[in-house]
Amino acid sequence: MKRKTCIFIILSLVFIFLVPQVYGDFAQGKRLIAEKKYKEAESILAKEYKRHPRDFDKKLYYSISLMGQKDTKKYLKGLDMVLSIWEKKNNKYWNSIFKRTLGPALCSHPRLTVFAFIKGVEKNYPQFVKLTLDNHYFKTYAMGQDWGAWMQKVINLKKYMFDYGKRDYDFKGIHTDKRKKLAEVKIMFKGKRTDSKYNVFTLKRTGGKWRISDIKENFEDLIFLSESEFGSIDNTMLDKMGYKEPDVVHNSAFKEGEYLVFSLHYMGMKAGFGTLEVVEKTQFNGKECYHIRSRARSASFFDFFYKIRNVYESYMDVTSFASLKFIEHQRESKHKADREIIYYQENSSLVYKNKEYPIPRNVKDVLASFYYVRAQSFKVGDEITLLSNSKTKNYKLTVTVVGEERLDTVLGNINTLIIQPNLKYESGIFKATGKLHIWVTDDVRHIPVQIKTNIKIGNITGELIRYSNKGEPKSNGNFENFFKEGR
Repeated sequence: MKRKTCIFIILSLVFIFLVPQVYGDFAQGKRLIAEKKYKEAESILAKEYKRHPRDFDKKLYYSISLMGQKDTKKYLKGLDMVLSIWEKKNNKYWNSIFKRTLGPALCSHPRLTVFAFIKGVEKNYPQFVKLTLDNHYFKTYAMGQDWGAWMQKVINLKKYMFDYGKRDYDFKGIHTDKRKKLAEVKIMFKGKRTDSKYNVFTLKRTGGKWRISDIKENFEDLIFLSESEFGSIDNTMLDKMGYKEPDVVHNSAFKEGEYLVFSLHYMGMKAGFGTLEVVEKTQFNGKECYHIRSRARSASFFDFFYKIRNVYESYMDVTSFASLKFIEHQRESKHKADREIIYYQENSSLVYKNKEYPIPRNVKDVLASFYYVRAQSFKVGDEITLLSNSKTKNYKLTVTVVGEERLDTVLGNINTLIIQPNLKYESGIFKATGKLHIWVTDDVRHIPVQIKTNIKIGNITGELIRYSNKGEPKSNGNFENFFKEGR
């Protein structure tokens, strides 16, 4: 027999007998995973992974065999392996593999599941966070939300739990229900200057939904950053924490007919104009409200680069300043958006794009928030706190009075107070990426006379150039004519 023929026969025998053995071992390991025999599967899949460490399936199934054994050291090793390959597949794939094989191992023990939840938040993997807690709950609640909003909520939670000084977390206070399913988790952390441990918050599942309770120290921020991860904000809990928006706001700052025009400058060049206007007192859903309107328009020169024609309208309760309706018409370059939000304060909910979302009591939109601040009494060093909403997001907004200054303005040479809001919800070219400062008159009216903020490129300055308390002028000095006359 020729030498080449012998070599061919030998190679054929290797392929026939050895290769099926290799693939057969992996198939056997997968079958053991399906039968939840994780320890037996580990010995087989460890060899497969060692031979092919870059193979996605072998790495995944080996990690599952580790996590399913409820051994903390092995679980954390398998968890890190899963997270290292998480971004290589889309959410549809992970939902499918979770139902078939990943779920029972990933959620094999309540204490270990909480480790996975924290790791998922730290990595900014919203889908992973959902799967670690309660797959059924998230399918019925969170998956109905706008994905971008859900992603932002997980990012915000990460910022609170990790970016602002990583905490030493402890997960010993964990309880399960009769089905040995995760029912309550007390998450603790060790203080930086002491060995004592403090309860940060408790996650408790009731009626298929998670609730946050037992907030200690100054951790109320966590509620506003993560309310949709664990259920709607509980107003009763807010009351217990002593955090409540007033039902009555005493207003001496403005009245219907107030009309403000601002000249906007970009890097020293005239960029456009804007208005703030208390249009009227009117009725909405049977409640008396202020109709507030804000308009922004780029100057003719900037229209060639980035044309802006934006209108924002707010209908806020006259008594509490709570939002009842918010309308947004954005025209920014090629971007076009029209949005409407209806607030049902009595039910602690809003409707946006035909979907219902939870809100805290007396929450305020962007315009209502600013007019609420104007109505407050404050001095240098004071902080004003309120509950604010932007589309599906609820959070605590803090406005700090950082200084005072005397300015020459259209109202004369006057004393002003400088306020700095934690801005989170502007858009387009005027999106604030740095600190925003607003100069307001140092009297009960708190009229804004100057605004300075950073944007994506450069900075924007706004200066009050016209003030009226009799509504928009009907003469050729009105808003539209500022552009026709090139002022």
